[in-house]
Amino acid sequence: MTDRTDDFDFVRPDGGTNFVDRLDFTALDGTTRTDTWLSNEEELDWEVFNAGELGVWDPDTDDDGLTDGQEVHGLTKVNGWSVVKTDESVSYGTDPADADTDGDGYWDGWIGVYGVEWSDNVVLYQEHLSTGDGIEGEEVVPEQIGTHHVSSPVPGADVDSDGKREHSNIHLGETYWDGKAGHSADPIDAGSEPDLDLAVEVDRYENASAHPIGFEQLFENVSNNYALYGFNITFTSSDTFSRSYLRTKLLQYGKVGLPIDYKESVALEQMYHDEPSKLYMFVTTEGGNNSEFIVQSFDEGIASTNGNSAGFGWGVLIFTADHDQSQNPNHKRAHHLQKTIVHEVGHIIGAGRKDDGVGLNPFGEVYSGSENPPVDRTLEAVGRPVFDDPRWSVMSSGWVDEAAAHPMNGSYMAYSIEELLSVELRNIATVENDGS
Repeated sequence: MTDRTDDFDFVRPDGGTNFVDRLDFTALDGTTRTDTWLSNEEELDWEVFNAGELGVWDPDTDDDGLTDGQEVHGLTKVNGWSVVKTDESVSYGTDPADADTDGDGYWDGWIGVYGVEWSDNVVLYQEHLSTGDGIEGEEVVPEQIGTHHVSSPVPGADVDSDGKREHSNIHLGETYWDGKAGHSADPIDAGSEPDLDLAVEVDRYENASAHPIGFEQLFENVSNNYALYGFNITFTSSDTFSRSYLRTKLLQYGKVGLPIDYKESVALEQMYHDEPSKLYMFVTTEGGNNSEFIVQSFDEGIASTNGNSAGFGWGVLIFTADHDQSQNPNHKRAHHLQKTIVHEVGHIIGAGRKDDGVGLNPFGEVYSGSENPPVDRTLEAVGRPVFDDPRWSVMSSGWVDEAAAHPMNGSYMAYSIEELLSVELRNIATVENDGS
């Protein structure tokens, strides 16, 4: 290093037709921004007066998704005339050497990834997604699929039974949650943290089976899966129905009451959803055909929305008979059931909605990694040879062996960064809340 006035780790995208185009990028919050200049001399001087060290070659020393310059000097915003201005609305004065400035267990930035050597690809992830070829080559962030050990107050779960709690390497930070659909969070106030609780009321047809682990263990595994990402999603078993009972109660909605089709699923939610503050889920053996509905058949599982309060009205349906290993004899049934539930609840909270379109039904791509119509235009490679199938993440359709490959090893199903860029818990189907 020979020039103290330069900024060796200033983040900027490749290409551009003019000066500003060569500097600005789509930030992790979807806003057009630039990095904020922090000279090498300033970084060295910062270390003299503050605890910690800043890397003059690493744009984001603490890997929290905010660059060192943004944390020290604030954020910029680029308007429609390519004018770069300071964005006063998101200037927090957080510690660039500490991912969790206020020590409340939630990182400071939008999305950070633990263990990355240089964070350019994390900071530019949204920009790379917008180029039309997804995440590939030198843009990949392989660390996103892994986990790391954490201690209180960081949320997490012991998903691999090693006696230690883990958190996904991906951290949704307080800057992400602040102002998101009624959430509030302040990265410099330990008393202001996001409320990421979601309770699920589960009704079940008596012949539905979670063999070989049972429903109690299955739902515990799903809860732990979500805890890896900071969510507290709990499942409460409510009613169990016999076939004769369902046939009697649902006779007016269908000829036999089973399998469950569109009209019957809506009726079930309306009649048996006891706690309106909870998401409603019905678990049964198989779904019916729906000649009068957009989705012609119900298979494996289906959510009534892709992440908004409007919806088709039933919450989440899970069909256990579709998890019989006929798709792939190498996978375990328990893993397939776990993926389906994490996937369908993911739809409800908006996971993957970033490239799905907007509204009740986008009539387009809703499955990550899909290479068949409708095609996923933002494939996310992770740079590991074992992941040959782009459907490695949990919001993909059906089952692929990559979903349980190393480092997941069947202990959890991994969300991708893009899938998490649109999640929220305050505006979802079948749940009444106070609007806060």
